[in-house]
Amino acid sequence: MGSSLLLAVLLGAASSSAAVEPLRLELLRPAGSDPVLGVRVLRVFPKGEVPCAGARVVLTLPGGLTREERAEASGVARFDSRQLSYVLPEKGGASLAARGRCGALSAEASFGVSAAELKAYLQGASKRLADEGVRLAGSARMPEARALFEEALALDPGSSRARYNLALADEKLGRRRLAVAEYVRYLLLHPEAPDRAALGRKVARLARGLKPGPPLPAEAAEVFEKGRLEAASGRWVQAGAAFAAAQALAPWWPEPYRAAGLLREQQAMRGKGAFLAHSEAALAEYRSFLETAPGDPRAADVKSRMERLRAVRSGLNAPQRIRIQ
Repeated sequence: MGSSLLLAVLLGAASSSAAVEPLRLELLRPAGSDPVLGVRVLRVFPKGEVPCAGARVVLTLPGGLTREERAEASGVARFDSRQLSYVLPEKGGASLAARGRCGALSAEASFGVSAAELKAYLQGASKRLADEGVRLAGSARMPEARALFEEALALDPGSSRARYNLALADEKLGRRRLAVAEYVRYLLLHPEAPDRAALGRKVARLARGLKPGPPLPAEAAEVFEKGRLEAASGRWVQAGAAFAAAQALAPWWPEPYRAAGLLREQQAMRGKGAFLAHSEAALAEYRSFLETAPGDPRAADVKSRMERLRAVRSGLNAPQRIRIQ
C-alpha cells in the first residue's frame, strides 16, 4: 500500500472515530465533609475517559428554572448553592436534567437527588458561608459578616452557628431589638445549648427598656404555673423541677428564678437538714433573678432575703418559716 493511500486510511479512521466519539455526563453527588452539587463532563474514548475542561453545562431544576456553569479543569461544573436553594424542594428529593456541550459534542442526562443528599448539600453550603462570616467578623467587617450569616440561614434555618453569630453581629452593630429576637430564636431552637442560662441573662439585659420585650413561650408560662400549684400543695421536688423547666424554656424570664429562690429558701429555713445546700441554691436563684430583672420593684425584698440567709448561715438568726407568694 502506498504511503498516500495509508495516510488516507489513517485520516479516515481518525475522522470516523471523532464522529462517533460519545460524551458522558455524571452527577457529582453531595457527600462527605464538603458536599457540592455538580456535573462532570467526560469525553469517552475506546481506551478511557478524559475530563472536558471548559465544557458548558445547563442544569434544569424543579419548576423549569435553569442554571449554566462552565466546567473546571477537572471537567466538573459546580452550581452555586445560594442560587439553587430557592428552587430546591424543602422536603423530599428532586429530579434534575443536565445538558452538556464540549466543543461540537453534546449530551443530556437526568438525575435523581435524594432528600438526604439535598439536605447535606444545603447544610454544607450554609456552614461554609457561616465560617466565612466569622472570618469577616474577626476582621471588623461586621455588615458583610451579617449578610453571610443571613445567607447561611436561608440555606439551613437550623444552623445554630449562623443563628448565634447573626444575633452577635446585630448586637455589635447596635441593633438591640434584632439581636434580642435572634438570641431568643437561638435559645428556642437549640434547647441543648450549654450557655443557655448566661445567654438568657444577656437577653434580659439587652431587652431592658424595649417595648414590647422578648416573647414568652406559652410552654414556659404553663410549666411555671404548674410549679406554683405544686409548691402550694407542698410538693417541693415537683415544684423545683417545674421552675427549672421554665428557666430552660425562657432563661431571660425572671419569674422562675425568684420562685425557685423562694422555694429553696423555704426548704432551707424549715431546718429539716441540708440547710447549706438549700441556702446556696436559694442564693444562686436570687442572683439570677437580680441579673435578669435588676430594676424589678421586688429586688429590694430579694436582697433582704439574701442577707437573711447569709446571716442564718453565720448562726446569727434562727431558722423560720416563710411563704411562697
